[in-house]
Amino acid sequence: MAKIHGNHRDFTDSSITYYWSDCRSGFWRDQLSYFEERSKRINETRDYKIWNRMPSFQFQIKKLYLLFGNKLHSRNTKPISTMKKLKSNETRAKIAITLIWIVMAFEIISLISGYLQYDLLQSAAKGEVISMDVATANDIREQIVALVYMIVFIISGITFILWFRRAYYNLHQKIKYLSHPEGWAAGAWFVPIINLFRPCIIMIELYQETQKLLLKKGLISSQRLKKGIVGLWWTLWIISTIVGQIIFQYSMKEGELDDLIFTTIAGIVMNVIGIPLALITIKIIKDYAKVEPLLFKIDDEEKTITPNIGSSTTLLDD
Repeated sequence: MAKIHGNHRDFTDSSITYYWSDCRSGFWRDQLSYFEERSKRINETRDYKIWNRMPSFQFQIKKLYLLFGNKLHSRNTKPISTMKKLKSNETRAKIAITLIWIVMAFEIISLISGYLQYDLLQSAAKGEVISMDVATANDIREQIVALVYMIVFIISGITFILWFRRAYYNLHQKIKYLSHPEGWAAGAWFVPIINLFRPCIIMIELYQETQKLLLKKGLISSQRLKKGIVGLWWTLWIISTIVGQIIFQYSMKEGELDDLIFTTIAGIVMNVIGIPLALITIKIIKDYAKVEPLLFKIDDEEKTITPNIGSSTTLLDD
């Protein structure tokens, strides 16, 4: 039971009385200071209790932790202070756009050539006589168009992937936490199954995170990157890929007339899809190329990830 009298409090228990004034004495103040200091010291070193059990290795373990401790963090995270400088992506964007324009031109040429072949095959299906010279000329034209188109398409794909990876690399230098390492911006196109969805995910992340960062920094006042166009772009790409696989499977069969007509129609459909696909791809690159230089205006904030264990001097001096 407790009673308060003036400047002190009486605690009556087994005839023992403690006065509040005694707690203000120099003795209790010294004891309180001692225990506070000891508690603080324990909290600072509680993560290193094992070192007290191995005094002969204490200094070496502390030194190794200071040197390599930061590397124990997540593989997809890194201090901003260790990030590299941004690299210009303007030239890669221009080259990629130029090659895609060339691909679109060959899509149109291939579409016209495919229609001429379809008309020729329809004539043959109706029983009309096709001369050997006409048939040979058609085959040569188709082979040349297909060969040149394939070469241009491969080169265009390489230039696009180079631009795509550089863009994702630059974003990595400004944002610590992205869903994938920068290398996946290139590698995801070549891994089966993964290439059906991951490039699209990275492109959407590229659009969203860049726009979010620029809006946060006040470098843009409205949304300039519409992720809806990315969905349309990827839908057309998947359809084009499926049609291409169908054409490839039928081309492996013997050249019967019905199969030739079917592959020709499929090729025409692929060319029709390829034209808007090229235009949308160009727009995606152009839209991002307009805002990407703004990343260079963002100052890097010097931050380092350090564990909450006290300063290095304190550790080495123990």
